Amino acid sequence: MFFNKKYSDYNDEVSKIEKPKEEDFNVKKKDVESIYKQRNEDYREIVGKEKYSSAGMGKTMCIFFAILAFAASIGGFINNSISGGVIFLIVGIVFIIVGFVMGENYKTQVEAKEITYKQMEVYNDDMGNFVTANDEYNDKVFEIKKPYLKQMEEEIKKYDYLQLKNTMIECYKRLGLQVYSTGIRKFGGVVLRACDEKDYNVAVVIFPYDNPISGYTIQKLGEVIKKINHKIDSVHIISRYGEYKYDNYIGLLLLKPYTIMDAFDIATYIWNANTSFYSQTKNKKEGIEEKKVIVRESNTKSAFEQKIIKWAKVHSSSVKESYYNLETKTLYLKFNSGDIYAYFEVEKTLYLDFLKSTSKGRFVQSELYKYKYKRVKIEEVI
Repeated sequence: MFFNKKYSDYNDEVSKIEKPKEEDFNVKKKDVESIYKQRNEDYREIVGKEKYSSAGMGKTMCIFFAILAFAASIGGFINNSISGGVIFLIVGIVFIIVGFVMGENYKTQVEAKEITYKQMEVYNDDMGNFVTANDEYNDKVFEIKKPYLKQMEEEIKKYDYLQLKNTMIECYKRLGLQVYSTGIRKFGGVVLRACDEKDYNVAVVIFPYDNPISGYTIQKLGEVIKKINHKIDSVHIISRYGEYKYDNYIGLLLLKPYTIMDAFDIATYIWNANTSFYSQTKNKKEGIEEKKVIVRESNTKSAFEQKIIKWAKVHSSSVKESYYNLETKTLYLKFNSGDIYAYFEVEKTLYLDFLKSTSKGRFVQSELYKYKYKRVKIEEVI
């Protein structure tokens, strides 16, 4: 009944809304989650120095022990213990050397992270605009979906046990999962296992009751899940009326991530399953042509060029991307014309000023032209 395009993002009303295109924002959609996660990690490393705090602490400890060793060495010389004084002197020097190395390593790592963060910050301007546009799109879509989901919710509440079971099995299939019987029937319901091609397994517990799920019943589910002769990564608890909450419910543990779906959640799941199904169908039809394009594009790039992953997108009418090598202090600029120029002995602070400048082209003409530079091929970028 509900498994058709009408109940998916291919709905005629939804299709009229223009969906944000990644090419319009100069970003890759798959980067949305990873770019923000990485940026946040880098921010914490720069501000809180979480990752490299051990290096900084190690430097401090080395200096502390070096001072103790030098003091012991002086004490040895004063007490005419030449051998003891020499040994402690050597130990102190070793601690100083180790501390210096750890300190320089710490400084280099933090500087590298600062540059990475600035590069990602530039890219993130476009990504932020893309995410905002997507949020606005999703809000508009939900306003269209809401009355459909409410209608589906009321119909699902009228379902009997067999209808509910078959509906969920079809949902998982449309999401690309295989559904297997576990042979377990409990609490008047059934326990199934849904598995994707990467062997991610979901225990699906379907309740036929007209009353809400009780906390006691869910507490006993932990024992039931253990009986499944397969690894389980998460649990979906299906009921037309959802969960029954009471004070002791807060402390409930299933030892697995679990989701409780009521009729409205099931309706949303159906919508998402339909969208996934029709998207896969569309991609299968276009798959052959897409593969040809991908192969053709990959062949136009050299293997070396495909390895370059540190280019940062730049907001400019003349400069397309930038890449800064901290070790060699070389700045590479890829211009919109396709030319790549290397600028030598460029300090990190100047590169950061370049990223923050409002006019990249003017910055090149006024600042970078003073440095030694030359046109290079992509293979020469290091």
